[in-house]
Amino acid sequence: MSALVGLAEDAGVQVRWKDAHGHDRTVGEETLRAILGLLGIEAGSEAKAEDALEARRAARGSPPLLVVKAGRRPRLALDAVLARRPFVLDLEDGARREGLLAPGGGEGVVLPLDLPLGRHVLRVGDDAIPLAACPPKAPQPADLGFARAWGMGVQLYGLRGRPNDDGIGDFALAGSLAADLGGRGADFLGLNPLHALFPAAPGTISPYAPSSRRFLNWLYIDLDGAARDLGLPLPDGLPAVPEGGLVDYPAVAARKRAALDSLWRAFERRPDDDPLKADFAAFRAGGGEDLHRHAAFDALQEAALAKDETAFAFWTWPKGWQDPASKAVRDFCETNPSRLGYFVFLQWLADRQLGVAQERAKGAGMRLGLYKDLAVGVNPAGSAVWARPDLTLRGVSIGAPPDIFNPKGQVWGLAPYSPTALAGAGFAPLVADLAANMRHAGAVRVDHVIGLMRQWWVPDGMGAGEGAYVRFPFQDIARLIALEARRANCLVIGEDLGTVPEGFDRAMRGAGMLSCKVFWFERKGKGLKAPEAYKPLALTSLSTHDLPTLAGYWRGEDIDLRDRLDLFPDEGQAEADRKERRRDKARIVQGLAKAGVAEDGTNEPEAAPEPRAEADEALLLAAHRYLARTPSALVMLQAEDAILQTEQANLPGTIDEHPNWRRRLPVPVDGLAAASTVRPLLAMMAKERPR
Repeated sequence: MSALVGLAEDAGVQVRWKDAHGHDRTVGEETLRAILGLLGIEAGSEAKAEDALEARRAARGSPPLLVVKAGRRPRLALDAVLARRPFVLDLEDGARREGLLAPGGGEGVVLPLDLPLGRHVLRVGDDAIPLAACPPKAPQPADLGFARAWGMGVQLYGLRGRPNDDGIGDFALAGSLAADLGGRGADFLGLNPLHALFPAAPGTISPYAPSSRRFLNWLYIDLDGAARDLGLPLPDGLPAVPEGGLVDYPAVAARKRAALDSLWRAFERRPDDDPLKADFAAFRAGGGEDLHRHAAFDALQEAALAKDETAFAFWTWPKGWQDPASKAVRDFCETNPSRLGYFVFLQWLADRQLGVAQERAKGAGMRLGLYKDLAVGVNPAGSAVWARPDLTLRGVSIGAPPDIFNPKGQVWGLAPYSPTALAGAGFAPLVADLAANMRHAGAVRVDHVIGLMRQWWVPDGMGAGEGAYVRFPFQDIARLIALEARRANCLVIGEDLGTVPEGFDRAMRGAGMLSCKVFWFERKGKGLKAPEAYKPLALTSLSTHDLPTLAGYWRGEDIDLRDRLDLFPDEGQAEADRKERRRDKARIVQGLAKAGVAEDGTNEPEAAPEPRAEADEALLLAAHRYLARTPSALVMLQAEDAILQTEQANLPGTIDEHPNWRRRLPVPVDGLAAASTVRPLLAMMAKERPR
């Protein structure tokens, strides 16, 4: 084995891997050297690789954080020579315990006491070792009082309010829809990622490429609700937002900015002993340095773009502004306190409104309420990367290797955490991201959860197929997630679609995470699985935001769209897919009939009709009745499916070629549950999965 290969494996870069077809692949030397360089490891030659490997081995010591199961006498991965040494354990609750470390029976040592849940500090001699005592797994549905539940998933930006509304969905509409659905038997409302984007650059819109995963998207603030909450009037003459089926983000931002700027100026003049002002001050203090730096980033980007409309990325700003700890940044913050306060104000309003939405959901009987979504990474030009340049890497993107559904592979343009730096920080930044998303939620979906075990990294300038997998310590991360989920009493759902490493499903189950099961992919051979063959610990749905809707699938709209946009790698692939689609529709109709979920006399396989060209209400009900009868803990119907919409929310592989993240539902929130195709669907779900 060459020194380069040994160094790469030691650093967590997977040199060999299996592709989606089961073929063995080997990563090229150029890719290995590029990724090692990004991790700060010099490997330009075999000699340098040998030196780097020896240096890494010599530098190994105690882990920066010990992650163990809570309970009796945990074994600690410390040097066995520490056995019988005295220790002091400072518990999270302020208590202190003392004793002698016990021998570990050949390796490590044993802490001879019952270890409560939480983050503690173990002191041995002059060393202080952080220690996280975690539950064996995240909360399970039974812990929250149910075995089988259902809900609806929506794209929040796509919710529609009254005529001539603010042009985008908001937290108030989410609360209204959750309350309506809760009254009809639903237990959750699923939402797209609510992460902070870029107030000064509203054209950057992907919820899966945020500025920060820890903070919220200000565009979801309900203006009328904010004014009522503050007891202030909205200004007259706000910019209008054009009516239409797509969100006009710049127009929405102009309207909301004008209103919120006015509200902030009035709020800022209030006395400090005003109850709302005190609440704002407490929120700001609780956000600490993380909130301060996020607000500073937004204010700096706004100032930079005002001078130069091309200065979106922070590395194009004045040099002093590129470092969050610089004197230039401190001077800017001291000179512009009101503007920093304004961006904190946006986060405060958003958090208050999201909390109200969750209260409405739970008040209507939902056992989970809001189900939130955590993106897999962040925009490299955003506040998360700027605020902690030691943690997040530039010059590389998270993506996916070529697979059956994306034969060209994918480069998502997302900056990853450095696994070395993340471990060195005791995983605190990742845990903080998760904890922030568990706030005001009963469930959190971790997008591309496989990334907690390995991520496909593509160095800048290389193709999607030229990347490599980089390993992360899944067991430690999963235990820390379980600890935060237990604190928040929140389910954890892992989006585990795509190329899944061997054994990952067992690891997820062991961590207590729910899997994601999608109707289109759950097959026995090429036919449908029987409903009872689905896994219990799962969120099951007909489709996802990245896949065709039921109506779109039935019409072949997704194939036609990819054909028009030249997204097929081979000529003739589109027509081959159309032929296969016709066969698959027949298999689906047969499978639904065999499962006995149709109520039109076609419950016998031989009686199944020839599939119609258009999806209809009978097909919609049969497909969701099939899902409702699975043992899956959660079943989610999508709003776009429920109204038989043909267009999908996002088309992977496109940016501007398709209106991703912009489509608005044609039906307003107050009429959605009562729509002709939706009302019987909700009634059926409530009957099949009663509380």
